[in-house]
Amino acid sequence: MSFDGNLLHKLTIELQDKLTTGRINKIYQLSQYDLLLVINSNRVKHKLLISASPNYARIHLTDFDHERPDTPPTFCMFLRKHIDGGILKNIYQKNNDRVIVFELDTRNELGDKLQKNLIIEVTGRHANIIVTDNEFKILEAMKHIMPFENAERTIYPSALYRFPDSNKIDPFIIEDRNNALDALEDITERSLLNTFMGFSPLITKEIMYRYRNGDNLKSIIDEILSESNPTIIDSDKEYFYYTDITSKEGPRKHYNTVNELLDRHYLERDSIDNIRQRSKDILKFVKNQIDKQNHKIEKLSKELRATEKRDKFKIK
Repeated sequence: MSFDGNLLHKLTIELQDKLTTGRINKIYQLSQYDLLLVINSNRVKHKLLISASPNYARIHLTDFDHERPDTPPTFCMFLRKHIDGGILKNIYQKNNDRVIVFELDTRNELGDKLQKNLIIEVTGRHANIIVTDNEFKILEAMKHIMPFENAERTIYPSALYRFPDSNKIDPFIIEDRNNALDALEDITERSLLNTFMGFSPLITKEIMYRYRNGDNLKSIIDEILSESNPTIIDSDKEYFYYTDITSKEGPRKHYNTVNELLDRHYLERDSIDNIRQRSKDILKFVKNQIDKQNHKIEKLSKELRATEKRDKFKIK
C-alpha cells in the first residue's frame, strides 16, 4: 500500500498551499465513487479529484480532463446544494491517519453563514466522503454504514461523526515517537507497523532496509519523514511514494509534487478501469441480446411446430 498516512501528510501540505481561501465553483460526480471539485484560489483554477473507490481511493489535484456526466447523481446534487460556493477556510489531516478534513465557510438559502466539513477517508475499501456541520453531525455520506451492520461507527445522516479509532502513535510528534522507539523490545517491520499511525508495509520495509545498513533508527525515521522526492518505481510492480524507496530496484520517475505523481500514476489505472467497465457493459448488452433472440427463436419454433398439421386440418 503506497497511499498511507505519511504520503497524505505531504499531500495535505501541498493542498493547504494551493487551495486554502479558495472557493468551490463547480462539483461533478464522474462515477459511482469519483468526484471532481473545481476550486478557484489565488486567481488559479484547480481541479481536485476525490475518489472513494474500494480499489483506488485517493485525493489529489489533476491536470487531465475527465468525462463529466450530463445528469448529476443524488449525492452530487446534495453537495452542490450544501458546499458549492463554499470557501476553504482550513485543510488538515487527522493525526497521521488517512483522513483529511476540509473546513468550509458556506451560506444557507437565507444567506446565513455556516461552517461545514468535507471529510475524506482514504482508507482502502472502507473509503468514504462525508459532509458534516460544524459540530460534526453527519449531513450526508457517499457510503452509509448502519448501526445494525456491526460496524464500529455509524455513518448516516443525523448521526454524530467519529474519526476512526486508533491507539497508534503519531510519528510527527517527535517526543512521542522517540519514547515509543525506546520502548520497543524488538525492532521489526511488524512492530513499527503496529506502533506508528500512517505507516504502511512499504515504508517499514524501507526503514528496516536502511537500519540493517547500520544507520541509527531514530535518525532514519526522522530523515524519511522529512524527505520529499516523489517517485514512481517500476519494480516487480509499480510503487509510488513521496520519497525514493531505496530498497526497491527498477527504473524511476521523479516528480516535483505528490499531486503530480498521483495524477500521473492513477491516469493509466483509470483508463484501464474505464476500458474494463465499458467492455463489461458491452458484454452484458450482447449477452442480453443473445438471450432475447434465443427466447424469440424458441417462441417462433414453438409456433412453427404448432402449424405442422395445418394442411391436414385444411382438408378436414
